Amino acid sequence: MPQSHSELSLSTFLRYCPSETPAAFDKIGAHKVAKLALEANALFGPGGPPIESEQRRDALDALDGDGTDVFGKLDESFYSYPDDIAGLLSTYLNQSR
Repeated sequence: MPQSHSELSLSTFLRYCPSETPAAFDKIGAHKVAKLALEANALFGPGGPPIESEQRRDALDALDGDGTDVFGKLDESFYSYPDDIAGLLSTYLNQSR
């Protein structure tokens, strides 16, 4: 798994934890990124990305394989770092102790 924000993308998060991603971002206070994750999940249709990891990888590959960069605009927004994820996560963890 990537170790820094610069190595991540929304598709990376969706590959590992699709349905939990928006709620996790919201929980730590990264509300702008949570909204982006919801938009990314919506690309898969009303049911969101498949729960099963192999099916999810296949669905991501199908979305990426049609010649368009469906995650491109969302990833650009994510890379602009709309929320300080590391700082928010640190604050959340410190408050949870």
